[in-house]
Amino acid sequence: MKIFRRRAGDTCIDHKKSEEILEELKVEPVTENLRRYESNWPRHVTRMNNRMTRIMLNCGPVGRRQLGRPLKRLLDEAETCP
Repeated sequence: MKIFRRRAGDTCIDHKKSEEILEELKVEPVTENLRRYESNWPRHVTRMNNRMTRIMLNCGPVGRRQLGRPLKRLLDEAETCP
């Protein structure tokens, strides 16, 4: 927002809201851009073939570990997934 304030010619003393500055400059908020990217990410991952990311997206821990046993690593869990 610091850069956008400068570009709009405002300072912090002006007490303008961030939304007002973004509307004035006709800039999309970063959070909206991130939401759009996050919604496309699962489709991107499902197009991957035999990649660890796709395997880990569809895999999850099964059951419970025994008392006193060390935690499994992420790659150990991936090997047991179908």
